[in-house]
Amino acid sequence: MANSIQSEKEDDLDDISLTHEELLKVTKSTLHELLKDDIILNDLPSDVTLEEVEALTAVFFGQSITVIVRRGNDDDIPIIVKQKNSTVSDLKRAFQRAMTLKLRRQGEFCKISWKHVWRVYWLSCDGCKLDSNNGLLKDYGVVNKSKIKFVPKLKKKFR
Repeated sequence: MANSIQSEKEDDLDDISLTHEELLKVTKSTLHELLKDDIILNDLPSDVTLEEVEALTAVFFGQSITVIVRRGNDDDIPIIVKQKNSTVSDLKRAFQRAMTLKLRRQGEFCKISWKHVWRVYWLSCDGCKLDSNNGLLKDYGVVNKSKIKFVPKLKKKFR
């Protein structure tokens, strides 16, 4: 009896045909419902990426840290980087990914010259410039919830 009911349900599901757009809509809706009830992942946006889920899970289990990067306009952006052996370069790449994703979600499609950004600005933590891309974040005193800000690089004048 139970097998025949199971079989009927499977037959009903086989008759349902969805377009790609409808399937995406159902999947996003279901994912949003699942995420809003999760204590770890409930503050993620509905168009979450796998990378964001993995990063937030790593923070929860103590494998990564969250660093707050403050842009010049007082816009704080939380960046997640691995806790062990993360370098300044890792932080910069994580910031680039976060900014690109943030701009895309806002509907802004602009190309940022990151080479120019890193040539013009230092990242700074508690007044200490993160001046070596290969330098470990822990050597600069960057820990969980550290505040990082952009500091303009000063040009050296030769006399």
